[in-house]
Amino acid sequence: MRIPLLALSCAVLFGCAFSPQPHEIMTHKEADLKPGQVRKRIVVLPFVNRSDYQDESLTKAALFEIQQAVENSTDLILIKPDELEDPESLYSAGGEYHFRNVFEQARRASATGVVVGRIESLTLQEETQGTGVLGAKEHSASARVTFQLYDVGNEAEVFTRTATAEVKQERVPWLEIRGPASEMEEGKQAVGRALEKVLDRFPAIARKLAWVGRIAKIDLNRFYITGGEQTGLRPGLLLRVYEPGTAVTDRLNGNDLGHAPGRFKGLLRITETFGTDASVAVLYTGAGFREQDRVEIHNPDHS
Repeated sequence: MRIPLLALSCAVLFGCAFSPQPHEIMTHKEADLKPGQVRKRIVVLPFVNRSDYQDESLTKAALFEIQQAVENSTDLILIKPDELEDPESLYSAGGEYHFRNVFEQARRASATGVVVGRIESLTLQEETQGTGVLGAKEHSASARVTFQLYDVGNEAEVFTRTATAEVKQERVPWLEIRGPASEMEEGKQAVGRALEKVLDRFPAIARKLAWVGRIAKIDLNRFYITGGEQTGLRPGLLLRVYEPGTAVTDRLNGNDLGHAPGRFKGLLRITETFGTDASVAVLYTGAGFREQDRVEIHNPDHS
C-alpha cells in the first residue's frame, strides 16, 4: 500500500515537533525542581561502630537507610564513599573519622554536606527458656545511634541527633538454621529503626545548606563549573566566586579554630550547561579567578 506524500510529510513534521530533543530529556527529580532551586551534593559515609558487636552488616544497614533518604529527596544528590578520591584515607588508625581528609575530599567532589555517625551501642538478648508449645524464644535488640550533618564550606556541625530503638521477635530454635548473618538480623533492624527517628528532620536541615561548586578549569575567557542542569543551574544565573578557605589554628595554644572562608573575588554568569552536570560561565565582575576557586549562587537579597 502506498502512503500519500502529504500524509507522510505531516507525520514527519509532527513527529519532529513532539519528539523530545536530547537537551529536553529530564529525570523525574530534575523535573520536580522549582525555578531557582538547586540540588546539593551530600557525602554519606559509613558509620563508625563503637558497639561490642563488630559486624560489618550493622554499618551497612545504617549506610543503606541514609543513602535511601538522600536518593528519595528531589533536591539532594548522593555521593557514595567509593566516588571520592581516596576512601581509605577518611579514617584514622583507631577507626574514627579523619575529618581533615573528609572535608578536603568532599570539597573536591563539590559536596555541600557530609553525613557521618556512630553506632554507640547495641544490646542483643535471647530468652534462656522457650515458651509455648513450640518452645519459641524471644530475641531482642536495642540500638543507640548518633547522626551528624556537617557543612563542608565552614566545616561546622549543623545538625546532630541521637536516637534509640528496640526490636523484639520470637523464634523457634528447632525450625531455624541460624548462621552468623542471621544472628545480627534483630541488630540491623534496631539500627535501621533508630535512624528512621532521626531522618525525619534531615531533608529540611540539608535544604538550608548553601550550594557550593568549583571552577574546574579556565580556558581563556571561559570558566568551567562543577554544576549544571542536573544540579539546577541555568544560563543567566550569577555565581559568587571565592578563593579557597583556610584552616585556622590559634598560634598561642594550637587550638583549631575552624575553616575560615576565602576572599570574595567577583561574579561569573552562566552562559550554557553541558555534559551530565557542568556549565560554562563568563566574567561578570571582578578579577583574579583561579581553578579550584569556590563558587556559590549569587542572591542579591542576601548579599
